[in-house]
Amino acid sequence: MLNEGEIIDQETLKELMSQPQSVTGQYLTNYTPSYNQHLKLSNHYIQINNADVFNLKNISTRITSNSLNVITGVFGLGKSILVFGVHAKMTPNKENHLDEIDEIVEINQHPIHRMKRSNIATYIDLYRDICKLFSKTREAKEKEIKSSMFSFKTKGGRCENGEGLGYVVSNMLFFKDEEVTCPIYHGQQFQPFVLDIKYNHLNIKEVLELSVAKALTFFNVYTSIREKLSYLDKVELEYLQLGQSLMALSGGEVQRLKLAKSFLTNKSKHILYLLD
Repeated sequence: MLNEGEIIDQETLKELMSQPQSVTGQYLTNYTPSYNQHLKLSNHYIQINNADVFNLKNISTRITSNSLNVITGVFGLGKSILVFGVHAKMTPNKENHLDEIDEIVEINQHPIHRMKRSNIATYIDLYRDICKLFSKTREAKEKEIKSSMFSFKTKGGRCENGEGLGYVVSNMLFFKDEEVTCPIYHGQQFQPFVLDIKYNHLNIKEVLELSVAKALTFFNVYTSIREKLSYLDKVELEYLQLGQSLMALSGGEVQRLKLAKSFLTNKSKHILYLLD
């Protein structure tokens, strides 16, 4: 057992629990269940009867509705099969109570997108709102710069050398291609006339560099934008930048991002979420 780099014990669990230096050992020794104080109990549930597939041998259980359920066990026990192979494929009826659910949504860690230009703001349909805000500024109206000019996905205002990505791909022949900062506008993604337009003292590139947490304050007066950002904040993605590429996200971040978007688009539905 490690505590700040020091080996505390390497014997049995019982001996670990007798070690006063071990936080884990002391927790296990003095553990007192407190679920009655914190668990939200519900009379609604989903019934699984006689699940008999692979390692599952006639398993019957109840999954409580309107609460978080965690299924744990050793490797190979059949946890994923129970959730995704049995539970997710049951036919809704009154016996299993799935008729009370509007939809079952599986949230996995598979990559969302393989498009290089897709980012956090585009994925939750936020970027279009931001482009409209920039197009409504006095300077943009005077120069007749439309909202599409603030998009790095379409021609017009983006840097065409890097096609709005901010970098170009250098072919290394026998080696892996290398991404190099676009030399035309130094990775700024947009042409200078677009970057000259400011909203609340920031240009479009600088807004894309804002974290979700800072963007919540920056767009404080815009309810629709704040609402979309708030769901990212609720799943603890407040540290990500609005312009963060989806291809650079970890599996856990991908899963939380999918969850946030589902919350946003299914607000009025009774959804059963399955996560692995």
